[in-house]
Parts: sequence; structure tokens; C-alpha cells
Amino acid sequence: MGIVSLLIGNVAIGSFGSAVTDALGTVFRAVGLIMTCASRDAARSRISAGVRAWRYRYFAEWPNQLLAPGVGAYHGTDVPMVFGSAQFYTNISDVPEEIALSKNIRHAWAEFARDPQNGLLKLGWPVYDEQSRFEILKIGRPRFRSFRLCC
Repeated sequence: MGIVSLLIGNVAIGSFGSAVTDALGTVFRAVGLIMTCASRDAARSRISAGVRAWRYRYFAEWPNQLLAPGVGAYHGTDVPMVFGSAQFYTNISDVPEEIALSKNIRHAWAEFARDPQNGLLKLGWPVYDEQSRFEILKIGRPRFRSFRLCC
């Protein structure tokens, strides 16, 4: 079995504001950086083997997924979007924008599963490329489509 295409995401680590102490916020950001760099390394290994990879970073915040004011997106907060199940965790209904984004995410994952080499290209997702200024799709930030991270 050869190396397969990769679709890998990270969640943006929130600002934490008054929700947690500065020290805990620093720890969370460090863990986020470690996970982000591991995603980069996994994508790099695919690229070096001549296989496409896509990376995304999830930023969206919804009323039925908030841990506390100012926390932002957190590890795992994108998973209910893939399955359309956020409201079942909290018994708080999804807002219309959340429903639409969840539908788009499910569609993207289904296209990737159907055609790992070209499915996301058909949807306009940028293929991961470290040399590109826009290597990572940004989900949940309507003003920006993609961006570049340190890793």
C-alpha cells in the first residue's frame, strides 16, 4: 500500500482572555504549536512522496460550543462540524451560519473520501505548498480564505 493523500486540520487556539490564566494560555498555545507542526510534518512527508496534501485551520466559534467567553475555538471543536452534531452535545440549537458551514465541511470531507487526489481541488481548496503564501485553508473566518503559519 502506498502513501495516500492527506486532509489534516488544526484548531486555532483562542485568545483565552479572562477565561483562563496567562500561564495556562501559554501552555495551550504551545500545545497548539506542537500539533500544528506535526500536521506540517505529516503534510511534508506526503509532498516529498509526490502525494497531495491539504491543511486547514478551524477558527469558528458558535454559541453551542463555547467553553467560556473569549476562549475561541479549541481542540476537537471542529469534529461536531464534520458530523453535524454540535447541538446534540449541548441541547442548544445550531445557528443558521453554523449549519451552512457544517454542510460545507461535510461536503468537502465526502469529496476528499470519494477522490483523495482531486476532490478538494474541485472545491477550490488550495493544495498544501510550503512555498505558497496561502498554504492553509482558514475555516470559520469569513474575511480570509487562507493564510500561512510558522509551521
